[in-house]
Amino acid sequence: MNSLLKMHRFSIYPLLIVLYIPVCQDVHGENLKSECITEISVERHNSPWKNMTASAEEEKASGKILLVNDISSYEKLEYLSRYNINGKLLLAIDQKKKRVVANADYFAEIYKKSAIFFSSGEAQRVGALNKKISDEIVYRSLILFLIESEVIQTYIHLESHLCMMSESDSKTEYRAVFRGEHIYYTSKRNEGRLSFEVRVDKKSGIIQLIPVEI
Repeated sequence: MNSLLKMHRFSIYPLLIVLYIPVCQDVHGENLKSECITEISVERHNSPWKNMTASAEEEKASGKILLVNDISSYEKLEYLSRYNINGKLLLAIDQKKKRVVANADYFAEIYKKSAIFFSSGEAQRVGALNKKISDEIVYRSLILFLIESEVIQTYIHLESHLCMMSESDSKTEYRAVFRGEHIYYTSKRNEGRLSFEVRVDKKSGIIQLIPVEI
């Protein structure tokens, strides 16, 4: 069943009575388990852009994701299938032209953005939802999809491990704050801190990535 459809909201209430405390630590070993709403890990080997950004030109070209009207003819990413809406993919791979494409039924625009390389206070526009389907979206699942699909990039070299620390869902907007770490290499293995907010304006459909002070 589609995790993004509102008809799934009935499943939230039984979960509230189940005691589940995920284990999550920041890079200094601080235990965040009492604050973590949900966990997400992103690993390089799953990247939709694997083998597509070997050069600076390819990396730059990958920034704007092409929208397609019929996404069924493209290669699907099995690990993202739980985010499908009405059986339709949100993201797929065009192997012939070596690019990632997005479903125009659900996005009016979509860009690949980094949650690591941006200045304090600087909001980045990730894209916008197609207004025709905005009422069908479960926003938490949408944000998790954007992170897991690496539309919102959360690591440089290897992987990232994140906790959703807070969320708010009103009639006008959805907001979720994430905190965690990403693994990268110089002459040694490093763990970098990561903290950001994703915000969706429900009226315009605009999705923004906003830095949060660590």
